[in-house]
Amino acid sequence: MRIGAVRPLRLDLSDLRYSGQSAEDLRAADRLVLPGDLLFTRYNGNPEFVGACTSVPDSAPLLTYPDKLIRVRVDRRVVLPEFVAYAFSWEGTRARVREYVKTTAGQAGISGGELKKIELPVPSLAEQRRIVAALEEQISKIESGERGLTNAARRSGQYRRLAADLATKGGFAEPLTGDGTGPELFESIRSARASRVKTRRLKPATLSGPVPKVPAHWTVVSLDEITELIEYGSSTKTSESAEVGGVPVLRMGNIKDGKVDPRVLKYISADHPDAVRYRLQEGDLLFNRTNSFELVGKSAVYRDKFGPMAFASYLIRCRFLPGVDTDWVNLVINSSIGRRYVRSVATQQVGQANVNGTKLAAMPIPLPPEGEQRRILDVVETHQAAALRLESGIRQQGAKATRLRRALLTQAFAGRLVTQDPADEPAEILLARIRAEREAAGVTKTRRRSPHRAPAQRKRTPDTAPTADAPPPPRADAPDLAATTQPTLDLEIPS
Repeated sequence: MRIGAVRPLRLDLSDLRYSGQSAEDLRAADRLVLPGDLLFTRYNGNPEFVGACTSVPDSAPLLTYPDKLIRVRVDRRVVLPEFVAYAFSWEGTRARVREYVKTTAGQAGISGGELKKIELPVPSLAEQRRIVAALEEQISKIESGERGLTNAARRSGQYRRLAADLATKGGFAEPLTGDGTGPELFESIRSARASRVKTRRLKPATLSGPVPKVPAHWTVVSLDEITELIEYGSSTKTSESAEVGGVPVLRMGNIKDGKVDPRVLKYISADHPDAVRYRLQEGDLLFNRTNSFELVGKSAVYRDKFGPMAFASYLIRCRFLPGVDTDWVNLVINSSIGRRYVRSVATQQVGQANVNGTKLAAMPIPLPPEGEQRRILDVVETHQAAALRLESGIRQQGAKATRLRRALLTQAFAGRLVTQDPADEPAEILLARIRAEREAAGVTKTRRRSPHRAPAQRKRTPDTAPTADAPPPPRADAPDLAATTQPTLDLEIPS
């Protein structure tokens, strides 16, 4: 297994690696993972995933585990592994885990010794079974709803892409008298280009790749034929601190979903020549020339509302001639027409893909009349806005599902999720009997408390969950599991 296989209450076995060792050797070294074992994340770049716990299901294949995971086996006569996994997803336990997490070189981690110090409230075994059964029933319903939300989000994304594809292939074409034609518009653009472009780009790049089918009154041109400027950005080293008067520099990570995302920025001094040389203007299109194969070739349009900005060398700026709506070209580049072309010309090296300025210049761009460009963009915007509203609702429902799961766990470990049966054998009596059996058998292990270990503390009562998401109220006489004195379990971590 890889470290990413373990997430809270979930074991993802979709990306397994093979150790090259035989099952016999791993069994002899006690490195196999068995059904019912608990797996904890020991290290992760995200501190919230440190101490994430899941139990290994009976259906799991023969597995071993890396040193960034911790395997735990509990005495099932005292505690259910599923109960422990739920306990480590409860916010009360997560708060204790955070106290022990240490960060080194960008990696957050927790040791097996620190993990052992975390105390859990343990009810009777019978009540554990009832709690686990109730949580499995309720959380399975939440997960079913979350799968529905995921599918809805996927379909919404498909809908947005379909709208863009239909638009760029003429699906929303509505020619009006007075619009003229694409070829007529291109003739006027060609004349403007000849008067504005005086450099080596005077002769534009010709079309490359398959030419998309478009309505008869449109034409298809190369991107170079409709631009007055194509250039790479600044290679000047940037800083994360925004000095007084510093100019933000847009980088490849600022191009997301066809738009500029200015939330994470780096800066150059306002006195640096590149702050002026590469300053963006309203309507400049930025093309991501270097990135992963999935993200290379995405584009976005700069707007003055972002304030003065420059752009980095992994981006290419395109400035278009009159008659060409930058938003139209941006739509084409991010549609299936643009993505298909980028995939056909991108080169890959050391995990990065690249599309240089020469290849970008030859990209085929469908060109409708100017007025029709804007009308089509308005139709697409209507469809996109509807999809975005749907996706916003999906995110809200996803957040509600998260709150409901948290509320269920809070109720479970407050002793309010299931009925408590006074006939159940208390966990402390069971623990005492098992310890006595071990002593009689001569197998008691001597455990020495670390001199640095803090005295055991009583569990704090967690905050009450939001009433809108909480399960039905408990009986008035139901005791609070987390607030009452409970036996605490010392986890046994095999060496």
